[in-house]
Amino acid sequence: MSRVPRTPDEFRDALTEQINMLEDACTGYDQGKQYQSKNIAVVLRKLLHTTGNQTALLKHFGMNEWRFLTSSSFRHLGPNSVPLNNSGLLAYNFSRENIEMTPQVDLSGFDREENWIQFADWWQDDIIHYVRTGKGIDLSMHLKRDDRHISRMLITLMVTDQDGGAHVDAKLSTAYAKLIREPSAGFFFKSLNGETYQIEGNIHLAMVRQIAAELIITMKRNTVEYREVS
Repeated sequence: MSRVPRTPDEFRDALTEQINMLEDACTGYDQGKQYQSKNIAVVLRKLLHTTGNQTALLKHFGMNEWRFLTSSSFRHLGPNSVPLNNSGLLAYNFSRENIEMTPQVDLSGFDREENWIQFADWWQDDIIHYVRTGKGIDLSMHLKRDDRHISRMLITLMVTDQDGGAHVDAKLSTAYAKLIREPSAGFFFKSLNGETYQIEGNIHLAMVRQIAAELIITMKRNTVEYREVS
């Protein structure tokens, strides 16, 4: 079957539609509807992921030349440093009963030039970091070495391709199964007095929401279409 190229106006209309869908899904997540993270992941895939049969929508708007905002806490660590966080995108929320890892939706504190990086690095850098021990900290995720690298791209594709974003796979990757089947994927926090706290919350869903927060700020900086929608 022959194909007819899209016009520039059609691409702009498609981007405006995806921006609206992303904003609506983010609002739903922030209101407590965590399942909206799966809708967020579907939009992220359309906007950002290129395969043999599909070109990322933002690629038509010069995405590969943009700088993307990263809120990851890992980019400025030295080789012997230990992060205070085992997912560089999320923040610790402490209460008397538990510790939860949540999205850092307000990114005003990250808007420094060193936090704007090339798309390939942003999309493929690790967003889960693995450390054995640290000063007052003991974080672990017991995975095989090949499953220890989870990037923005990988978590987005896991949610869309394996867990009901676009379809539901009969089998899950080892890394994703660990994330969704065990409480916070085995992440825990050990205090200086030796007490161990299990970290609560759906880390994979929170990470998807955080990726969207980064992308929204990036699109505001780089696209006329986003500024028009806003």
